[in-house]
Amino acid sequence: MTRRLESRLDALLGKYAARPDTGTVRLALTRPSTGLEWTYGDPDGQYFVASITKLFTTAVVLQLVDDGQVELDATLPAYLPDDVVSGLHVLDGVDRSEQVTVRQLLSNTSGLGDVSEQRQPDGSTLFAVAFASDPGWTFEELLAVAKERIRPAFPPGTPGKAQYSDTNFQLLGRIIEVVTGLPYARAVERRITQPLALAGTYVFETATMDRFDTVDAILNGRRPLRIPRTLASTQAQGGIVSSTSDSLRFLRAFFAGELFDAHHLEHMQARWNRIFPPMRYGTGLMRFAVPRVMSPFAPVPAMVGHGGSSGAVLFHALELDLFVAGTVNQIAKRRLPYPLLARVAVEVRRG
Repeated sequence: MTRRLESRLDALLGKYAARPDTGTVRLALTRPSTGLEWTYGDPDGQYFVASITKLFTTAVVLQLVDDGQVELDATLPAYLPDDVVSGLHVLDGVDRSEQVTVRQLLSNTSGLGDVSEQRQPDGSTLFAVAFASDPGWTFEELLAVAKERIRPAFPPGTPGKAQYSDTNFQLLGRIIEVVTGLPYARAVERRITQPLALAGTYVFETATMDRFDTVDAILNGRRPLRIPRTLASTQAQGGIVSSTSDSLRFLRAFFAGELFDAHHLEHMQARWNRIFPPMRYGTGLMRFAVPRVMSPFAPVPAMVGHGGSSGAVLFHALELDLFVAGTVNQIAKRRLPYPLLARVAVEVRRG
């Protein structure tokens, strides 16, 4: 890395760290083809990665596919009991629950409503309840909300339709548990964190809630958000704690075929459906791309990976052979890390 690039990145991250609306700011990047390595903040400092967890869930599911234990186009009754599946997807009086496939869960094309942030009939959301009182929920309680209080958006697999939904990944977590015979946290441990030697990465759960204060605080606006029970409830949708060093190791393994057969990457990126601008969703992956019209003088390369509502990002820019991991630890302004991510990519391109 040139001294000039390092200085520009340090200055950029310093500005973000000095903002009153960011928590602890961490960022690390690597560009294996050039030997570039750079870190801002302690690379072993731990933070909640939130929905980046979905990449871990995706990796485990694809391992089970490679093992012949799961089929992507199999429907839910192949893995889950009737008391879980029945009544899960009821739209306009038609129960299509048994039509939902594993692939649709991974790609957010099942049509299932979002148990976390979709408004219930009384106007409330589970996120709002969590922020107010942090009750925490079991899988069964979340399932009941999904069935009784959240309306599906469209029939499963409707062409061109996608809705980002934590419900999908709660169900994938349960499929992992049923197929492996292990709690989700142990499955991730045996299949990902131990093989990759990710010493600072684990699933935050009831058994580890005493570690809450050792992990970076997440800000909600300018106030720390204390929701350990809620975070312990998120599991396969968003419950992982990691560090920038571990996250980069995981991301490189994800795209290198170390965790599952690399042939999956082609179909995972074959179709990108709109979820919320400028994000699109493939199969278990987000794509972040800034339209050229919005950055005419400094084009930003498309990046694939995942973001998290905690202000965390984990993305790979294939064009630059660039891997980036980090967080701004801010939940109220979820778009806050993306201009930073884009600027970092532009600076690396400049060299």
